Amino acid sequence: MLRKINCTIIGLFISLSLLSFRPGEPVATLTCKTNGGAIVFEAVLPQCKYLEKATYHAKNQIVDYAMTDKSAIVFKPEKKIFTLGISSASKEEVKLIADPITFKLIKNKKGPGTEFQKVYTFDAMFNYSAGTQPVKLKCVLDYEL
Repeated sequence: MLRKINCTIIGLFISLSLLSFRPGEPVATLTCKTNGGAIVFEAVLPQCKYLEKATYHAKNQIVDYAMTDKSAIVFKPEKKIFTLGISSASKEEVKLIADPITFKLIKNKKGPGTEFQKVYTFDAMFNYSAGTQPVKLKCVLDYEL
């Protein structure tokens, strides 16, 4: 009898936990690379509003950025605008600016409830470190909940 009561209480607790479940925030994953793949830049951008983490790969160099680094993101897909800037006291500054002419929505999927997935592609000018020439990258921004 006691075992049956315990199972009922556990079942009730699980049911109540599921009722209070709230989905997480939408997250964008940005992947950019040169045509030959010599330079790769990847970033995770919750709500497309702040930096969770980013990584820059070039030659034999890997630089990681974190939420503690300063970042600025402008994402206005209706106007074909995406910019990202990251600065850190101990690392080179990163700037990425999308070319609005190449900015395209290639996937627009609506899921159950508030779930969605939007995938954008664009070319971007990428500048890593002051005084260097910007490099053209091909980017995919996968934004979903």
